[in-house]
Amino acid sequence: MAQRPRVKEVANIISKPPLFQIGEKGEISAQLLTSLNHFLQEVSRKINGFVSFGSGSHASWSGNLDGQYIEIMFPGVANTEVRVPHGLGRLPIAYFLVRKDRACDVYDGSDNTWGVNYIFLKCDEADAVVRLLLV
Repeated sequence: MAQRPRVKEVANIISKPPLFQIGEKGEISAQLLTSLNHFLQEVSRKINGFVSFGSGSHASWSGNLDGQYIEIMFPGVANTEVRVPHGLGRLPIAYFLVRKDRACDVYDGSDNTWGVNYIFLKCDEADAVVRLLLV
């Protein structure tokens, strides 16, 4: 499997601030003040009680968090190690089971070989489909 790029969902991300420039004499224009106020209001709206986990869709960015949702179908033999590509671009520290289609336990495979592109997992049930939040 190839590496999975993360898909950003713009509604959950704080936009980059506009370029704020002060006048030659150090004055702040009404336009600059308005732009600054709009940006700060956006930051406030997206932080104060609205930190998002995103939509949870496969391969998507996890809202305001540095993570990625990954959906995995484990093979037809229980406890078989699966190489799971991800798009974090760094070594993951954990995964959280978000959804599953049956009672099952997902656990680490060769965690000493996790890397910036792949992790290795196992599941105690054959053909289980799970969604993880990888952080």
